[in-house]
Amino acid sequence: MRAIPAAPLFVLSLLATAAGPRPAGACSCAWLETEALYPADGQTDVPMNARIWVGGGEYWGEPGDGESRLTLLDGDGQPVAVEYSELTGYNDLIAVLSPTAPLASGVTYEIQLDGDEPLGRFTVGSDSDTAPPAVPLEVDRESSASARVAGMTSSCGPSDVVNLTLEDTGLVYVATVEGADGPDTSALHGESSDLSPTPELRIGSAGCTWSWSDAAPGASTTVRWGAFDLAGNFSGWSEPVKVSVPPAGCTCVLGGAPASAGGLATATLALLIAARRRR
Repeated sequence: MRAIPAAPLFVLSLLATAAGPRPAGACSCAWLETEALYPADGQTDVPMNARIWVGGGEYWGEPGDGESRLTLLDGDGQPVAVEYSELTGYNDLIAVLSPTAPLASGVTYEIQLDGDEPLGRFTVGSDSDTAPPAVPLEVDRESSASARVAGMTSSCGPSDVVNLTLEDTGLVYVATVEGADGPDTSALHGESSDLSPTPELRIGSAGCTWSWSDAAPGASTTVRWGAFDLAGNFSGWSEPVKVSVPPAGCTCVLGGAPASAGGLATATLALLIAARRRR
């Protein structure tokens, strides 16, 4: 009888153990910690009509109720009157403070959290900015689909996404998929399919990503995007662009019935052992 090398048996044993059903509750969908702050701490020559953008997925306040954890202070340490709004994405949030009057040229302002924690300081220049940024063009795209293996369970579900990289023309980027209304770009408020302080957008369904809830292997939709600058000027929306998830790998089956990866590895291991014994 010829012995089967130990390495394949060991590897298959690991597959049988590790590739079995995944425990529920392993996926966390906490708000992303973007830690975006614009104007940046120490920034100078800030436009007189600049907005304050604070990210991080935190609950900063509630539009319209007069309550906010964020305060803008002038050079004398006095609160500046602002209007509060929120831009949200599938699991991200950026609070926007819009001063009700132009900021004073040459003055250094401070952004505070909860009335005592400085987040940053910036100095205002002598001009306002009313020119919108250019609509960013797509420069790269990556798409992926996870294989469907019956018997495999995951609290995060499958991963079917399209990652888009855009030109860096603005400050904050938003995207909407076909059928979604998108945010109110003039009020700087509302929900986007995706929201990012970088020119990288993630469209699809993967764990905590649900910017495209109908994403699946082989599925297609259209997406449009745009960019805001520091003053809140909006580029306008791009033309709708088709995005697609590639086909997934085949579903494993054993004996005419779907089998999990763990079950398949276990069965293969058993066949090898049986063959070894027959020899």
